[in-house]
Amino acid sequence: MRVKILFVPLLASVALLVGCTPGDPTVTPSPVSNGVEDQSADQILQSAVAAMKGTSSFRQSGIVQAGPLSVTVDLVFAGDNVQGTGTAYGVQARLVKVGPDLYVNADASLFSTLLGASQQGTLDKISNTWVTAPADLVAPILPVPLSVDDVVSDIGSATPLTKGDPGTLNGTPVITVTDAGGTVYTVATVGEPYLLKTENGDHTVVYSDFNQSVTIEAPAGAIDLLAQLGLSS
Repeated sequence: MRVKILFVPLLASVALLVGCTPGDPTVTPSPVSNGVEDQSADQILQSAVAAMKGTSSFRQSGIVQAGPLSVTVDLVFAGDNVQGTGTAYGVQARLVKVGPDLYVNADASLFSTLLGASQQGTLDKISNTWVTAPADLVAPILPVPLSVDDVVSDIGSATPLTKGDPGTLNGTPVITVTDAGGTVYTVATVGEPYLLKTENGDHTVVYSDFNQSVTIEAPAGAIDLLAQLGLSS
């Protein structure tokens, strides 16, 4: 009788375990196509541009071509604001853009072309500290993308465009488009059709971290460059 009494709870425990054991394994659904692989090459890039303009934030990192100059960038874009680093002429600059105002922290040699040798006192004062000036003023001497429009403005402009075959990039289904200048654009074919990468020779730029929560604020205590030059109103 004692054996029977002990056996009943054992059966109940086994039944409970069986009941808690999942039956068929959970199947992860395949990502749903966004349809851009069925579009023309021009339409694919138009979709990518619209998606990039529609995202709340993204990161751009790699080497961009600015005229004859190659600039290394690692920037986060959030609306009209930008933060990160840009390296040009062998000088790395820390950058923050809030609305129309750009804040730069770099060696004074970066500003020497703009200010000239006669402003050596000012150059010494602003070296390796935060300086602020209108973005339009600084852009010619540090030609990094400072807005989403800067990032996408030339996409698809070098025609004709050639559509590639579907593939994957780090596990994400993608489609490629190559322009007349040899730049290869890689666009996601699931979720939003974000631009994920551009390549042309040694110049590769990667786009990531879409729609992340980003707060970009102006650095405190920045020196007003125009005031230093006696040009502020």
